[in-house]
Amino acid sequence: MKQTTILKSGISVMLKMIMVMVMSLIVTLSLLMLLGKVPIIATSLSQLCCIMFFAAIPYTYVWEIGSTDKNKVNYGREDEDMLKGFKIGLIGAIPGILSALLMIFFRILGRGAFSQYVFVLINAQFLPTFLKVLPFGHTFVNFSLIRIFLCALLPMVLPLVTWVGYILGYRRISLVDKFIYKGAPRKRKMKRKKR
Repeated sequence: MKQTTILKSGISVMLKMIMVMVMSLIVTLSLLMLLGKVPIIATSLSQLCCIMFFAAIPYTYVWEIGSTDKNKVNYGREDEDMLKGFKIGLIGAIPGILSALLMIFFRILGRGAFSQYVFVLINAQFLPTFLKVLPFGHTFVNFSLIRIFLCALLPMVLPLVTWVGYILGYRRISLVDKFIYKGAPRKRKMKRKKR
């Protein structure tokens, strides 16, 4: 049976987040260009799409890991570790966390527009929000520390998404079944005509 380690899975989530970053940039920039006259609708719609990418792609990957780990635990091949999804997400969030620390460091020093661009690029799934909260053309010196710290917390959403995905996969609870297939279709009773 294929063994999945936390490090290997975390690196895989990190690579999936690069895919999410590219998809988020494409969707956000496309919607902003198409709906440039109505920026509120463009940013809201693009943020909704980016959150769907951000939540769905790592969630489904870690859900599968949780589902297979349940079998491994049942047959004694692996110890139960309910924090495995959180650990995987934490490894996957390393670039976002490092960019957030870099952003805070340069804010405390009072310089560093470059770190702002690096932070926004690495965390592109929140780009529409960043365009409102951290507008380009300003440096970190113009922003309050509270605003910077709130933005720096956003990369920590990934470990929470993967943790929830792992737990639901471990318990074999499928959100797709809950949202898309709301219930089993009721069987219609065929009325037979009496002759």
